[in-house]
Amino acid sequence: MTVTWATWPVFFFTLLLLYATGVSAVPQLEPLNVDVLRGSEARFNISLSEAWYSMSWMLKNVLVLTINSDTGVSEHNRRFSVKNYSSADINCWEFIIRDVWRNDSGDVSCSVQEMPTQTAQLSVQESGTVRIVGGNMTVSQGQQAMFQCEAFDWFPKPTVSWVVDGKVMDHNSYNNSSEALDGLYNLTSLLNVIEFNSYQVKCLASISALTTPVSSSIYLAVGVSGVPQLEPPNVILLRDSEARFNISLSEAWCSMSWMLKNVLVLTINSDTGVSDHNRRFSVKNSSNADMYCWEFIYRDVWRNDSGDVSCGVQEKLTKTAQLSVQESGTVRIVGVNITVAQGHQAIFRCEAFGWFSKPTVSWVLDGVVVDKNSYNSSSEALDNLTNTISLLPVLGVNSVQVKCLASVSALTTPLSSSIYLAVETTVSPEPPDWTVLIAVVCSIGGFALLVLLILGIVFCCKRRKEAKSSYEKETGRTRSQIQMSGGAVGQRQGKDNPAYVIDGQTSVTHSEFNDIGYIQTNYTKHFEIPDLVNGNQATNGHANTLGGTGVRKHRHVTIV
Repeated sequence: MTVTWATWPVFFFTLLLLYATGVSAVPQLEPLNVDVLRGSEARFNISLSEAWYSMSWMLKNVLVLTINSDTGVSEHNRRFSVKNYSSADINCWEFIIRDVWRNDSGDVSCSVQEMPTQTAQLSVQESGTVRIVGGNMTVSQGQQAMFQCEAFDWFPKPTVSWVVDGKVMDHNSYNNSSEALDGLYNLTSLLNVIEFNSYQVKCLASISALTTPVSSSIYLAVGVSGVPQLEPPNVILLRDSEARFNISLSEAWCSMSWMLKNVLVLTINSDTGVSDHNRRFSVKNSSNADMYCWEFIYRDVWRNDSGDVSCGVQEKLTKTAQLSVQESGTVRIVGVNITVAQGHQAIFRCEAFGWFSKPTVSWVLDGVVVDKNSYNSSSEALDNLTNTISLLPVLGVNSVQVKCLASVSALTTPLSSSIYLAVETTVSPEPPDWTVLIAVVCSIGGFALLVLLILGIVFCCKRRKEAKSSYEKETGRTRSQIQMSGGAVGQRQGKDNPAYVIDGQTSVTHSEFNDIGYIQTNYTKHFEIPDLVNGNQATNGHANTLGGTGVRKHRHVTIV
């Protein structure tokens, strides 16, 4: 398009209207913040509704991957890849960073041609180790016990907490100290307790990238004179794992028997030692000078092992605990990442199959637990296992991560499956700011009025000049005619008039006139003038009457 002086106002106004009313689709990058552990994967999703031909992904302002709508993906490093989840209504791509390192932490940017660059944050963390120093502890009733927990090689600094007998301890009940070494954090926590009952003591360390804290646990056995103490009273664990029980007593003994569902599986004699009946069962001696303590270990537990675990000491009461063996199945959200228009509803289906006992299924949207009344779950038993299906409707407002979690009590961390809900944002045009347009219109309108005014003035001046010129021509022509006419009259009237009476003539008396100057008498004086100019008067068109003598008569009345 060629813009000329004649067409530039239309072109300029078109640009202004496009600027005032146009709304471009903005790409949506989700999630905006990702915390992951070193060696894992980081995933980001970009969605946009407009057509595109070039997309670039950058890590800390370094180009790592490009996508061309015609030629496809150009990989700069095999650690980086993409997946296409586009539909007919929206373009959606998932960017994947594999085997992330600590120095990958920073900005992750996606740039689409002629659209604003979208940026998210990646934080790579490191999970270290945690342990309670020492093994199971046995103390006398009312005696103080001190526990030390060490959380080493973490980044960033971990949060350490304690759980005693299933209850979270107040942070004022223990002391934490930390130090940084080679870019990693080491933390030590000390807990002092005085209890009268046996219980489990657990130390937990966590960072934001961990879905479940790392933990270490031991048992504190509080001895009561003459009465064996079996801890814990209830053990729930997954199939193929180990079950551990602790028996403690303060008095001497000679024979101890362990039974599973009333079946003898192991015996201990204070003189001859342990008699193994099955290699799946073993014991560990943790006795000290004040207390006798033995740990019973049951390996590779099966579903049919669930039931009573009993310990009998000669001449003492038999102590019984409960063992429950569960099975962890699978969990998945059916389908892949979903894209919906803003304000539309998406329904997610989560399937948790092959569990025992019935799993607890829950949903999390962008880190927020969904109320259980917001979704429906149904279960059915098949071959002594339970299958559960859960349906969650989600109204598309913002792009979010959708996570389904399934768990049984034996799991310390729920199993999860997650996908992304990409919401196609419908940007409502904001009321345009007409200030600039009005100012430009007023300026151009004022300029146009000024031009019209100048043109009007020039036009009027030109008309006036033309009228003046015509008047001067007419005046000159009239003057010329008068001059020509005046010459002829001079020839006619240039002779003496014999009838003219000069002032002061006595032939006419004052009494002949009245007050208004008209003559009151019937006297009339006649002068006879020879028709000296008869031929000229006839020529000039005067109709004068001549007498018979050839003399023209004129009558004059003189008014004074």
